[in-house]
Amino acid sequence: MNAYIDNTLKFKNIIFSNHILLLIRKDCEISITKDNVKYQIDNDSIVFIKKNSALDIILGKNKMPEFIFLSHEVMMEVLKITINNKKEEVTQDNNKDSFIKQANHEDILFFNRLKNKFNDEVITNNKTSLSQILKIAYLLLNFDIPNLILKSKPELTSVKVKDIIISDLQHSWSLKEISSKLFISESSLRKKLEAEKTNFMTLLTTVRMAHAMNLLATTNLTIGQISSLSGYKKYFLFY
Repeated sequence: MNAYIDNTLKFKNIIFSNHILLLIRKDCEISITKDNVKYQIDNDSIVFIKKNSALDIILGKNKMPEFIFLSHEVMMEVLKITINNKKEEVTQDNNKDSFIKQANHEDILFFNRLKNKFNDEVITNNKTSLSQILKIAYLLLNFDIPNLILKSKPELTSVKVKDIIISDLQHSWSLKEISSKLFISESSLRKKLEAEKTNFMTLLTTVRMAHAMNLLATTNLTIGQISSLSGYKKYFLFY
């Protein structure tokens, strides 16, 4: 359920399709709940959320956090830089898929430069310079990125399906098209998704709604614009 409650914007079980960095500044109110554990985030903090994490997020309506979206390919480039760095103290829990650290002056400076450059675009390898990769690596220095990325579970079929949908959200995807891209039959794809306790329409809706939630939280677009960018032919309502 997503709604304004007591001057807050609540996102229930939102799934991020990319790695996310959030910058929480003065007067920004945010709490994150994962596996029934609630984190109240302090001002001047940076939060890293791993791709495909499912979280509940409550945002104060007056001032939103800043978001940076990182592709998995960019994270692998960062990994090459950070893998030999000594891990510093950080508030973390490897089972929560979310990490929090206090932001210093350089963190805020580099975050803002990246945000100004890429705005709400996903940062990908073909859009970045070495200098920008180094800035991202600096922001992630205190996080246990090598452990998080290298020890991640094998990619599920449902994740592969979501990645295809994300590649062109405005396209009217069908099960037939997805199975063709994965080089398997429709029946095989159906069975694989059933084994993961999901199905194509659930994944399609989840991805589109997650993208819509991201746009709602990070942009000033109208509901109509958000609907179109999320692949909906008609306006939809947030409940």
